[in-house]
Amino acid sequence: MDADISPQRKLQRPVLWFALIALLLLLALIGGLAWKQGAFAKTTQLYFFAKTAYGMNKGMAVKFSGFRIGSVEEVSLEPNGSVKVRMVIGSDYTHFVPRDSKAHLGKEGLIGASIIEIEPGASTALHVANNDVLAFARLRDLNDLAQDLVGQIQPILTDVKKITEFINDPDNDLRQAIKNVNRTSAA
Repeated sequence: MDADISPQRKLQRPVLWFALIALLLLLALIGGLAWKQGAFAKTTQLYFFAKTAYGMNKGMAVKFSGFRIGSVEEVSLEPNGSVKVRMVIGSDYTHFVPRDSKAHLGKEGLIGASIIEIEPGASTALHVANNDVLAFARLRDLNDLAQDLVGQIQPILTDVKKITEFINDPDNDLRQAIKNVNRTSAA
């Protein structure tokens, strides 16, 4: 009876099993990657509005007390010119975030990546729900500090320039007094 079965027919069943096992492994790999990326995790969408999108981009981390709880999913320009930012956080973190919380644009460390930091509001307030809007306040960054420093140093530099010009003027009283002291000491 085995003589009636062709060699192609004998290979057909093992090839089908191999293909089926390979397909199952591929599906398991895709499912594992999706699970690792949080595709099956329950999430909550939150929004805030800002004047400018400077420093904000899709994919940046959303942190609460230094812990990553989500990410920015979309940054879009509204018809009125404001910027709408959609964040997605894990639903298991919503009990930490009261509705009166504020979102801030910050940096991880001095020169680290930009992040959205959620500052909690009053602990007695209700917790955020899906599609809630948080208040937004832009924190001062290095550019702001540098501009403040320039503003404070500018008057000092102006005064130093005036003093230098006064000292270098050959007809000023200070130069005349030094010349007189030199003449007197030489005599």
